[in-house]
Amino acid sequence: MLEVKKEIAELEETSPMERIYPLNFVCEYVMRKKDELTELESQSIQDILEILKASERIQEYTRGMQEADGMGEEHQRLYAMQKELHEKIRTLSIQMTEKGFVFENMNNMLQQTGPLISRLIFQDNLTAAYNRYFFISHVGAMFKRAQKHYGLSMAFIDIDNFKQFNTEYGHEFGDQVLQWFGKTVDKIIHSHSNMYLIRMGGDEFVVLNHGSMGYAAFIRLLEELRIAVGSMVMQQKKKDCSISISIGAANAREDGLTDAWDLYRLADERLYRAKGAGKNVLITAD
Repeated sequence: MLEVKKEIAELEETSPMERIYPLNFVCEYVMRKKDELTELESQSIQDILEILKASERIQEYTRGMQEADGMGEEHQRLYAMQKELHEKIRTLSIQMTEKGFVFENMNNMLQQTGPLISRLIFQDNLTAAYNRYFFISHVGAMFKRAQKHYGLSMAFIDIDNFKQFNTEYGHEFGDQVLQWFGKTVDKIIHSHSNMYLIRMGGDEFVVLNHGSMGYAAFIRLLEELRIAVGSMVMQQKKKDCSISISIGAANAREDGLTDAWDLYRLADERLYRAKGAGKNVLITAD
């Protein structure tokens, strides 16, 4: 628990830009384009002022022509000024169009890069689950939102005897187990809103539901997951490798908790009890 709080403090001291380099790229691009936009805007303002001045001169000449009742040479000068004015307007239109393209390019850039940045920051590359940083960044807000509904439900899940897979069959097979587990969980929870699978590290995962279902329904879902994993057998080196998981679950409202980290601690304690009870066990209450 103290280790997690220390990690939170360390994460708050460093910005995402310092941790994830693509953010640097995006920020530099935006700042560069911002300077271009500022320059274009400044030039456009100057052009508008020149157009206004030219318009005033035209009005003066027009008044003078009317008073002198002559159109020859003055008409030619007026025509030249009108031509100059039209050219400035055309140039200004092109600049404004370029400005629009810059905005459009920037918007497209951010739209395309946004999901990538989100994945880099919050997604575990191996299992496609959310990662520990996602949990630390969002669990507090999820807890508050869930309090208005059924309360935040949290389950700690550990793959039983996972070190044995790495030791006997190699880390590549261990990675395959983790990937398969991630896909299995996703199939079961993908249709439920506000449900998240988070890889906290190694073979330890958390499933969160912030208020879209009651605790009893959440427990039924976890039992379905436990059975689905337990029925799976993977082949490795001509041997059948059975997989099972241990789960400890808690719910803020059912357990009378008012803090996300108290919920974290309780679900973690129940996971250890599940493993101590023989593994392949789901514990949901004291």
